[in-house]
Amino acid sequence: MKIMLPLLFLFCATPCMAQDSAITHLPGRYLTRTTHKAVALKNGLERKTDRLLSRWQKQEEKMQAKLHRVDPAAVFPAAQSGLPTPLQATGIDDTQQQTLAYLQKHTALLGKSATQLPAATKAYQSLAGKFKYADQVKEYIRLRRHVLQQKLSSYPGMVKDLKTLNQTAYQYGSELCSYKEMLKNPDKIEEKALVLLKKIPAYNDFISTHSQVASLFNLGTGFNSNRTTEGLQTRAAVAQVVQQRLGTDASGIETATARRNAATQQIETLKKQFPQTDNAGDMPDYQPKEMKMQAFLKRLKPGGNIQFQRSGYYFPANAEIAGQLAYQFHKKGSLGVGLGYKLGLGENWDKIQFSHRGVGLRSFIDWKLKGTFFLNGGYELNRFTPFRNVQELRTKNGFISSGLIGISQKYPIGPKLKANMMLLYDFLSDRRHGQSDKFKLRIGYTL
Repeated sequence: MKIMLPLLFLFCATPCMAQDSAITHLPGRYLTRTTHKAVALKNGLERKTDRLLSRWQKQEEKMQAKLHRVDPAAVFPAAQSGLPTPLQATGIDDTQQQTLAYLQKHTALLGKSATQLPAATKAYQSLAGKFKYADQVKEYIRLRRHVLQQKLSSYPGMVKDLKTLNQTAYQYGSELCSYKEMLKNPDKIEEKALVLLKKIPAYNDFISTHSQVASLFNLGTGFNSNRTTEGLQTRAAVAQVVQQRLGTDASGIETATARRNAATQQIETLKKQFPQTDNAGDMPDYQPKEMKMQAFLKRLKPGGNIQFQRSGYYFPANAEIAGQLAYQFHKKGSLGVGLGYKLGLGENWDKIQFSHRGVGLRSFIDWKLKGTFFLNGGYELNRFTPFRNVQELRTKNGFISSGLIGISQKYPIGPKLKANMMLLYDFLSDRRHGQSDKFKLRIGYTL
């Protein structure tokens, strides 16, 4: 019996020990990446919030001065003291927060990177505080805007200023939602770590037990699996109340169902129209510009393309490889600049020889026509002769102008990658003497 007990313990513990040892190799950069991401989001959110409060104060001061000129006897609504606590603070990604809490009790999963856990936890706690403060600012702005709307909407000269306040509040709410989305979207290292951790039953049980949703509804698994939903309004209870009020008449039930479906459809339409809004009080009284809500860096679209110029019927003489950077100024249009390098390929298949043939500077604009088709135009300066040093590129000597217009098609080939094919016509080619083709076919990609 004394021998069987240790053997039995070893038999039961072996699967768990083997499972833990199989995933002790969490990515070494996991905590470093988490810390950097939290710090970057915290600093960005802090700048956005400080900028909002400063801008809001200036707008109110301007409105107060205008009101005094219009009606000297009018009293401008006094600002509330302090920032109110919102009824529902959305906080930050609960899974990531609980993951760090779990790793504090299981540092063996981190290996040598366990020394970085305190810094990651501190950075995430600081970020959580910034998100909570941002939610408080958002609620304060919403209440303040409501007060100003009630007190000043009767003055015709203040309508434009109230609309400006509405735009400022909506833009801040949109930026806050964007930061929360960036936090929820893990990168490759974070995603790999979470995939490995989810293979541990104890980790899944810990997340289910300690998550905000579980604590809110008194739910959980494992040692808390006997919790109940007592006190919550279930679907059956709601159906019973509806039946008591409408009875069992088929026409009444059909009417209630039709109204419910119409309300649901209207809510979904509003969600699609204003995805950045999580409160009905934040609905703007104007049609917001979609691109204005996006951050500057998100509007930048890097890409590249390649084109060939033939010397015979089958063999290309030159290959022009270009990189470009576009700025999306409208949901249908973008403009940008690029730099091309001309690589000589030789004369024919028997005489392949790589050589330097020149460079090109580009500017372009494209506009979406319909579906995946775009209208393209651009102006380029191309040099078809080699250069010995950069000094030669500082003047227009040796460069030839090209004016391009054509059609392109863009189609997705991955989650973030789009391929494109362009057919362009050079309407300035008649001024030259055979340095380039009139028609250009370019194949490329954009991110």
